[in-house]
Amino acid sequence: MIKFEAFVDAIQNAVVKANEALRDNNVGVMNTYFTKSRSGDKEVLTPQTVTMTYPQITDDGIVVKEIQVPLLTLAPMVTSQIDEFKFTTNLEVMLDNDELQVGFGRSSTPIRKIFENSEKPHSSTATIEIVIKPQDMPEGFRQLVEGYEKVLRAQLPH
Repeated sequence: MIKFEAFVDAIQNAVVKANEALRDNNVGVMNTYFTKSRSGDKEVLTPQTVTMTYPQITDDGIVVKEIQVPLLTLAPMVTSQIDEFKFTTNLEVMLDNDELQVGFGRSSTPIRKIFENSEKPHSSTATIEIVIKPQDMPEGFRQLVEGYEKVLRAQLPH
């Protein structure tokens, strides 16, 4: 048996660590689409691009134009995030010195009375469901992708 507060803290810490790992992964995605360089004392990220040929209709017929396409605009931009976290389990619960204790199975030690007026030791199970919802994708990241999409559209004939 462990204190209920310690149990909830352990779950919360696990979710925080998972979110941190996902955040680091999302930032790492930027390394896929940008190249790092230095400009003086600043780190500069330059978008990785590919040159693609794109047909353009002109008065002289179809002309093939080369355009620079940022890789960022070619891949679906989905950031990983915990959409919802549910932890459901049956727990043995007991009151020990006015502190709620939880366990995952029958304890070999006798369970104390939850209420002093109880006539028999009281053991019960509880079901816990913890739901944690995420924040939206950062606005700056969304605008960055949209900006590069505008640059790509500007290169295409209208």
